[in-house]
Amino acid sequence: MNEDNDKKETAPEAVPEAVPETALDTAVTETQEQAVPQATFARYGKWAVFAVCAVGIPVVGMFMYTASQRAKVRRAAELVGAARNVVQLQKVLDQYPDAPAAAHAKLAMAKAYFDQSNYAGALKIYQSFEQEYPEHYFVLAARLGIHTCGEALGTTLYRQGQSMAAREKLEAARNGYRSFVDANPDHFLVAQAIFGEASCHQQLGRLQDARILYEDFITTSTNSPWVQLAERQLAAVERDIERTERGEPARETVITPLGIPAESAWQLPETFGP
Repeated sequence: MNEDNDKKETAPEAVPEAVPETALDTAVTETQEQAVPQATFARYGKWAVFAVCAVGIPVVGMFMYTASQRAKVRRAAELVGAARNVVQLQKVLDQYPDAPAAAHAKLAMAKAYFDQSNYAGALKIYQSFEQEYPEHYFVLAARLGIHTCGEALGTTLYRQGQSMAAREKLEAARNGYRSFVDANPDHFLVAQAIFGEASCHQQLGRLQDARILYEDFITTSTNSPWVQLAERQLAAVERDIERTERGEPARETVITPLGIPAESAWQLPETFGP
């Protein structure tokens, strides 16, 4: 019995199974990860919460601002499309001066003034557009509008009997048209610039120069929708040339300026801005 007790007492203790080092590392890491945010919050408390909110508020505000700007941009575009007079267009400019549609409102307003024979008012708007939107896609339309208004003012002065002032306006407009054609030979408005130059020649009594312009256009622009108009204008010039050769006064030299294109030439894009 004693021997059995001694054996029991001297029996070696069971060695616990070794814990893998990776498991220990994982346990320590998890404990540390749990402790870090707790310690951070305990140390900084409400200031940490405030910092998170301070970051979140501008982000939410940015999205709200962007949505608001998109709504304003679309509303401005809708108002321009629905505008039927100068007053309504001016309202768009007053309410949404920075919207992309404001540029289109200006062009539409200049067109409306021109159609009302308010050439000085239209000229002022075109000049303002060119200065305010020098990189705009339609800045060349505004530039052509400036020359067209100059021609229209010259025509008006001619009809009022102010021949000297009329010649100055018409000569300036002719030079402007020629500069436009030389600088933008492939632009979609180049036909109107050529017609404007020919019109100025007609009103200045240079019928042969006008005839050459129309003939060249017909020859080089066979697929242009403007060919038929060029042919009609050429026929009118040739009739005047025949009259002057007979010693008769020309009857068709003073014509109404073509003006800028109809609104369909620059329909508003479906999307504006960001």
